Amino acid sequence: MRSPVSRRTAARHSRGSTRFTIYLLYRAFVAARRSSRSAADVQAWAALQQALLNVNAPAFRETAREEDPLGLVASPDGWRLFLHHYARLADPKLPQLRAVADRDEAAVGDPVERARTRARLDAELRDYCTRMLLPAWRSFRVDHKRMTHDAAGFLALLRDRGFRSRQREVEKRFPWESQEVWTEYFYVTVRDDE
Repeated sequence: MRSPVSRRTAARHSRGSTRFTIYLLYRAFVAARRSSRSAADVQAWAALQQALLNVNAPAFRETAREEDPLGLVASPDGWRLFLHHYARLADPKLPQLRAVADRDEAAVGDPVERARTRARLDAELRDYCTRMLLPAWRSFRVDHKRMTHDAAGFLALLRDRGFRSRQREVEKRFPWESQEVWTEYFYVTVRDDE
């Protein structure tokens, strides 16, 4: 389904005009913490950031068949749940593999061979995501489904003794009272003013 903006833009183009204006709405989920000088805290938050980057990587999104994986994390309950699963998703090797794949692809001069190389490298990245990250994501999705299908939300997960025990460990590493989470929306206008 096309948006009203794209229909208006298409209509202007069909009249022969090459000028356009596109309005984009972005959603930003922000998680902030108090300042810390502890090396362990900084490392934990760096791993958390790596996990977020990994689940948003195109190879992972395609492998997991997720259009917006970060959207599942973009709520206080989703965020608290993600803190239980981030460590297994924080694989530092995925961005390194992507950089090597980009370099290998750029080294191929022939367009046909470059397309084959890109397809092969993309398949290798998807395979890596399937083996290394997808099991952790599936575990997150199972818990997320349990959480969203119960009116109590995240608190429903705490009824499980094992989950409650893991929550105590998560609370030690990421104290809820030292975090702030919120969602912001902002517009961006792209205009061709020839």
